Amino acid sequence: MRTPHPKPLAHLAPLAAAVATAGLCATMAAHAATLQVKETNDGALPVQWHLRDNTVGIGAFTAWAMAGTQPQTQSVVAVMDTNIELANYDLKNRLVTGWDARNNTAYPTAWLLGASLHGTWVSTVVAAEANNGSGGAGVAGPAPVKVMPLKYVNEADMCGASIKPSAISSIYTATARALRYGIDNNAKVINISSGVTIHVGSLSAADRVQFDQLMALFKEARDRGILVVTAAGNLHYDADRHANERLVMVKGWDTLPDGTNECAAPRYSLIKWESDLNALEAGALQSGQAFSASVTAVGATGASSTYPVQVQVATMVPKGSVMFPAGLSQAPYNLDNIVTVGGSGLDGKMWVEACPSSVADFAKALGDTTPNICAGSTYGKVVDLVAPAKDVYVLGLNGAVSTVYNGTSFATPMVSGAAGLALTVRPNLTAAQLKAALTAGVNKDRIRPGVMTTAEILNMPRMLSSPGIGIVNTYPPGRTAELSAPTWSSTARTYTFNDTVTTDDKSLVRWSWDFGDGTTAQSTTRTITHPFALNGAYKVGVTVYDNEGNTRVSAREYKVYGSRRDLVTLSLAGAQPYAISGDLVSGNLSVAAGVLSQRKVTGTGVLRNGSGQNVTVTFDVSTNWFGGGASGTITVKDPVRGTLTAALANGTLSRDVSIDQAVGSFTGQAGAFTGASFTVRDTDD
Repeated sequence: MRTPHPKPLAHLAPLAAAVATAGLCATMAAHAATLQVKETNDGALPVQWHLRDNTVGIGAFTAWAMAGTQPQTQSVVAVMDTNIELANYDLKNRLVTGWDARNNTAYPTAWLLGASLHGTWVSTVVAAEANNGSGGAGVAGPAPVKVMPLKYVNEADMCGASIKPSAISSIYTATARALRYGIDNNAKVINISSGVTIHVGSLSAADRVQFDQLMALFKEARDRGILVVTAAGNLHYDADRHANERLVMVKGWDTLPDGTNECAAPRYSLIKWESDLNALEAGALQSGQAFSASVTAVGATGASSTYPVQVQVATMVPKGSVMFPAGLSQAPYNLDNIVTVGGSGLDGKMWVEACPSSVADFAKALGDTTPNICAGSTYGKVVDLVAPAKDVYVLGLNGAVSTVYNGTSFATPMVSGAAGLALTVRPNLTAAQLKAALTAGVNKDRIRPGVMTTAEILNMPRMLSSPGIGIVNTYPPGRTAELSAPTWSSTARTYTFNDTVTTDDKSLVRWSWDFGDGTTAQSTTRTITHPFALNGAYKVGVTVYDNEGNTRVSAREYKVYGSRRDLVTLSLAGAQPYAISGDLVSGNLSVAAGVLSQRKVTGTGVLRNGSGQNVTVTFDVSTNWFGGGASGTITVKDPVRGTLTAALANGTLSRDVSIDQAVGSFTGQAGAFTGASFTVRDTDD
């Protein structure tokens, strides 16, 4: 979610500390002189990659075991966000009483259908109930960590991922109320997966009073030992540059807005630092006058379309602005209870997404060759550590929306959940001590693209064994049991699995396999081959035994098909309808989560029609931010019908995480067609 600081404060701009959008989960218990790892029974474990005990995960399994050796008391993490689904089966037993600060009333007894799911998603990352047979497990695992819902925004306040200007003043008031409630009701951690930028020096006297009110609340939180964990943001730029230059937005409009629609959005936009503007853009920034441009967009099939636009260039964030609340940890404020969280990816490097083709098309039309700011973790000295921000499993609408999303909005609650876990075993930690434990071993200077190492990723066992907490990690070093992606033989549905354990402090003697299809097997080596009788998604697990009887358990979910080819079922409605389905002969289609909670289907594949002829199908379809309104194009090159193109808008697109399958539908005019429906199955992994 991208939340600007509430007006009437002037000179504020959104940070885009946003959503968006996964691996394996286990609980651990004391066992003899070492620790034994056991999986929970939560269904989404295979996609919760961020929990893993490896260099790119946060080490949740070992941390749960370490905490389990200590007496534990309840701790409370307040989640300041949108609505939280109180009846959610992964949250209903993990909540304490909260407050609807936006409407200044008791938190509703039932979740309000239709409001943003962001708060629910964030809360499930913190403390989704483990071992309840469904959903996923929160970072806190089985520890007694509770979530306090603090709502500060209504659905009607939102323009997609941003706040309506007319609602900002009310949300400012709600922010103060939410902080007040959390402080007064024993929250020891406050999670704020959003942020703003404020130019403090330009505030009016009245605005400065409001700013000082928030500052006083954050200082009171510090004095009462409350840790505030906030998101760095999802604009992949160096926040240190705020001190010396302004951030600029370049917008391309079909028709210039007249100001009557506060949710009006341009067709194209670029975000640039002022020093990266070209002469044309810099001139428009200086004059405040729009200019005309013509954007050529080239589709996946090579066909192009031209869009005339009116271009506006305006300040997004003034020079000398401070990130809020993230920047309160820096001079002149120096609050040591603020922790700012950046994002890491599946590869253990800084999370970053490639710019969409529309950005490149717009930049080319403007003659702009300098780098554009797209999506990924914001970085700079304000960031204290990072946590996984790519493909993070979330659950909403009581399971109706369970998928993976991207964003530092989801890295932030991992740190909050870890802090909550630490407080269950050391309830008297001050905020400064807790921050020191969370950031033990982190080199802030390395939290930059191309420099960051896996040491900068949240490491829960390292946190618990730090001097301020002091729990000894007796888990044997080097035992890294984990299943790799399987190889697939030419025989249908026959897979070879490999347990990638490389070292152990003892001798490994046996592997016990469960293939998830009702069959098991034993081996004395790390590799095994298994034929599956039916297509489907199977949870494959392995238990590794050493010569002292210690075990390490690992599991992943795999998609099993008689063919390792993507499948397409496509139907185009119209006066001359068209339909085709089957496995791809060649090419590749991708079903994925995009930036800021998008879902998308992209790629080109070839399949054969009933006459044995090759048909090329290209998808370039995606939802908007937060999964709304799907649009894009589907292009078919058929040897009989020729090239068929459906230009789609206002459709739906759903994604099944477990088997990477997407289902979409569109109605209304779609090029030469009146609608389209399709299913795409991505079998690459």
